[in-house]
Amino acid sequence: MKKKFLNRISRSFVSAVFVTSVAFSALSIDVLAAKKPTEYHDLNDEISYIYKDIDIDGDFDTLIIEGDGAIPAVTNSFLPWNAERHNIVDIIIEDGVKSIAEDCFYQFEVLKEVSIPESVKYIGEGAFFKCGKLERVTLPSSLKSIESNTFSGCYSLRGIVIPASVTEIKSSAFTYCTDLETVKFLGDDLEVIDSVAFVGCAFKELEIPYGVKRIKEGAFMECKELKKVTIPRSVEKIENDAFANCPALRSVEVDCRSSLEYNSKWGFDEEYFVINHSYKDGICKYCGKKEKTSTDDDKEDKKYADWDAIMENTGITFGTTTYNVELDPKDTVVPYGVFHVLKDEKAILNIKVDDTFSWSISGKDIETPKKLDLGVKIAEKSIPLSLIDDYTKDFNYTEIELSGSGTFGLEADLTIDVGTINNKKKVDLYYYNDDKLKFIASSEVKNGKVTFPFTHASKYVIDIYTEKEDEKEKSDVVDGVDIFDFAAGENITVTEVIL
Repeated sequence: MKKKFLNRISRSFVSAVFVTSVAFSALSIDVLAAKKPTEYHDLNDEISYIYKDIDIDGDFDTLIIEGDGAIPAVTNSFLPWNAERHNIVDIIIEDGVKSIAEDCFYQFEVLKEVSIPESVKYIGEGAFFKCGKLERVTLPSSLKSIESNTFSGCYSLRGIVIPASVTEIKSSAFTYCTDLETVKFLGDDLEVIDSVAFVGCAFKELEIPYGVKRIKEGAFMECKELKKVTIPRSVEKIENDAFANCPALRSVEVDCRSSLEYNSKWGFDEEYFVINHSYKDGICKYCGKKEKTSTDDDKEDKKYADWDAIMENTGITFGTTTYNVELDPKDTVVPYGVFHVLKDEKAILNIKVDDTFSWSISGKDIETPKKLDLGVKIAEKSIPLSLIDDYTKDFNYTEIELSGSGTFGLEADLTIDVGTINNKKKVDLYYYNDDKLKFIASSEVKNGKVTFPFTHASKYVIDIYTEKEDEKEKSDVVDGVDIFDFAAGENITVTEVIL
C-alpha cells in the first residue's frame, strides 16, 4: 500500500513538471525510471531478495534472489514474492544460493525466464509448477534429481537440457509441457525415468540415454507427436503404458543386445517394435544375425472394414451376430447401407478406430440409418482454460473430437483406452458447445478402459480423477447437473494421468 501511495505521488509530480517544462519531454522516460526505486528485502539471515523494474509500468518485472544458503521450505502462500507472481517476468538467482524450496515459484503466470546458478544443488517439488509462460530455464550441473511436478504445466517450455549429474527424473516432472519438443540428456548417470514424467509432451523423436535402467508406468503417455523412440540396452524394464496413447508412434528401436522382449502393455503394437542391429557386410557385429533383404512380398496388407460383406450378410437371424472391423485411417466413413441392414437386428457392430478408440453399436439402438463419419481423435487443447478450470480437476483432462457433425441417428458406445495406471479412477464426460461445457455422464476406469454413450459428433472433454469422499465439495452447476470441485487451494500436485 505504501509503495502504491508513493508511486501515485511520484506520477502526480512528474505530470506537473511535464506540463510546465518542454525540456522534460526528451528525458521523460529516464526520469520516470529513476523515480521507481529498487527495493531490497531480507527473507532471513541467509537469503535476501530484490524487486527491480525494467520498464515504466509501475510494476516489478524482475525478482533477484541472493545469499549464501537455502531458500526455506515454507508454504508457498507465505513466500513474500508470491504477492508479485502476476507481474514477475524474469527471475535471477545469484551464485551462492544452495537450493530452491518446493512450490517456490508456483503459478508465476507471466514468468518467461529463470537463471539458476551452479551453486544450486536441489530444486524442490513443484518449484515451477504451472508457470504457463516459462520458455527458458537452464538447470545447474550440480543437480542430482528433477523432483515431482517441478515443471508440470509449463506448457510454453520448448526445450530442456538434463545435466549429466541427474540420476532420476521423478513422477510428473514435465507433465503437460505441451510445447516441449526437445529434451537433451548430457550424461549416462540417469537411471530412472519415473511414472508419468513426460506425459503430453511434443517430442517427435526421443533417444533414451544409455544408463537408464527403468522407464516407469506411463512415462511418455499422450506424446501424440512422437514417431520414433530409441532404447539402449541398459534399459532392463519398461512398465505398463509407458508409451500409451501415442498415435503417431511407428518405431520403437531396441538394441539387439537388450534383454527386453515386446510387451503389449507398453502401449503400442508389436509391428512397431524394432530390433536394432549394427550390420557389417550383411552380418550384425553384435549378435551375428544376417541382414534381411525386404521385398514388397514381405509386406502384409492391413485388412480394414469390409462394409460390402456386412451389407450382403442379411440371412443370419438366430442369436446375436457380431461384426468386428477396423476403420481405414484414410476413410473413416461408415456407409448408410451398413446401418440400414443392422437396424432392429440382433447384431453388434464393433469398430476399432485405433489403439485408443473403439465403437460398439447395437442394431437395436439404430433409429435413423445414415452415413456416418466415426473418426475420433485426441484434439488440440483449444477450449478456454477459464472454462475448463471451473469443472475439471486441474490439468487432468483431455479434449477429444469426433470427425463427423450432427446427430448420429443412433446411440454408440465409445471405449477409450486411458491406461491401466488409471484403474478405478473416475471419469467425467463433458460436451462442449456454444462456449459451454455440459456434463454428460460419469464412469469408472476398468482394465485401463472407460466407456461412454454418444449420440452426436462434436468436441468433448474427459476428466480423470481419484474420487475422495472426504475431499468432495459441491461446486457450480453445469446445465442443471451438480459436479464436484477438487481443485480448491493453492498447492495442487498433478498425479493423475489421462490420454
